[in-house]
Amino acid sequence: MAGMSSKKRCKGSLDTQEQDRDATEDFRDYMADVVSKGHTCLSIALGHELRLFDVLGDFDESKSCRVIAETAGCKEGYIKAWLRTMVSGKIVEVVENEKGETLFFLPKDRLSSLTSTENNLACLTRQVPIYSTVYPDVVRCVKKDGPNGVDYERFAALDVYWEETNKMMHNSRKHLSFILNQIPGLITQLGNGSCMVGIRENLAKSLLENGTTVCDVGCGPGHRANLIAGMFPNTKVTGIDISEETVAIAKTKADELMLPNVTFMSADGTSLPENWAETFGYVTMSDVIHHVKNQEKMLAEVHRILTPGGVFSLFDFDVHERLADNYGKPSASVMYAFNLLYDLPASLGDDGESGEGHGHHGEVFAHGHAPDDGHSGDDKKPETVLEGHSLEEVCEGFEKPMNILRKVGFEIEIKQIAETLECHIIATKKK
Repeated sequence: MAGMSSKKRCKGSLDTQEQDRDATEDFRDYMADVVSKGHTCLSIALGHELRLFDVLGDFDESKSCRVIAETAGCKEGYIKAWLRTMVSGKIVEVVENEKGETLFFLPKDRLSSLTSTENNLACLTRQVPIYSTVYPDVVRCVKKDGPNGVDYERFAALDVYWEETNKMMHNSRKHLSFILNQIPGLITQLGNGSCMVGIRENLAKSLLENGTTVCDVGCGPGHRANLIAGMFPNTKVTGIDISEETVAIAKTKADELMLPNVTFMSADGTSLPENWAETFGYVTMSDVIHHVKNQEKMLAEVHRILTPGGVFSLFDFDVHERLADNYGKPSASVMYAFNLLYDLPASLGDDGESGEGHGHHGEVFAHGHAPDDGHSGDDKKPETVLEGHSLEEVCEGFEKPMNILRKVGFEIEIKQIAETLECHIIATKKK
């Protein structure tokens, strides 16, 4: 009996060792794939910046490396190296003609993701080479005896990138139409009170087309507020932001676009004017709430200024509160890397100690939250802004604001936005 027991234990041990070897090999394969895709990512970024995908997308048939290089105005040797990377990375397809020449083409189903369109994903790869420029600085910051942060000026290229990306993706007509169409629909009422039978219209779109009031909280330089005002001339739009500098930029742009139905003002999103109660039919807030310490106060203000039945669109990173729930989640990996390589070192970089955080506009208070007296120039720290950007604070997940929204009286629905790695929390104020 003892011998049999020993054999069973031996067999069990061998099975465990075999499983361990399989797991080790599986993880090594995974790591090799990570390394390979990292190189592909950098090469996609280069192709996007040089508009090489646009060149390929304009061709009606497969072309040689020489033709592609000439059309793009680039050196053939470099384009050959780039095309090899794109083929091995399964981005560009390759064929040989009857003469044995190697020809390249970009399938039509990949154009929207790679070419310079409003919903392309290739532009997101450009973050990686920009991060690499400050990578040595961040390594020094991580060490105990290293500096607390990186001088914000070192991130200037990333600010330019965000501005370009926001204009093309987050604040385009196509993207706005997409997110509005995520909001639950109602039957459109005609002027005589009858309904348009069989045609369901989007609630926000109907409200906006017919004429309502909109507030963009934390509007920054006004891209989205101006876009809504331009698309829906019957709607009155108000954009608020604590940064007087960005509000001035928004006003200038509105004047250039000759938009009479949009106004901008500097205001604290946690303490809006008393006479705004039940004023707005639609409120929007993008990439703001994770910077706010007193989220409940700000979201209660949104609830107060909405009309009964009004809709609030809250856009934020598609990240769960529990880290374990983010295991293998692509949007979470991007967000955590953003925090590690940009948000945290940039927020701690100006004086090496305070670390209030900058957000996307390069302004400490450029997101609609303010010091207690509402002036961003004062020395005291704001109650509503996080003292520093730790992973636990900045990346706490969309569950927290969702729970607060329910608590203050909203009905909630959530949608994912793949191209911006965000979630769209649709909150409707109960009538």
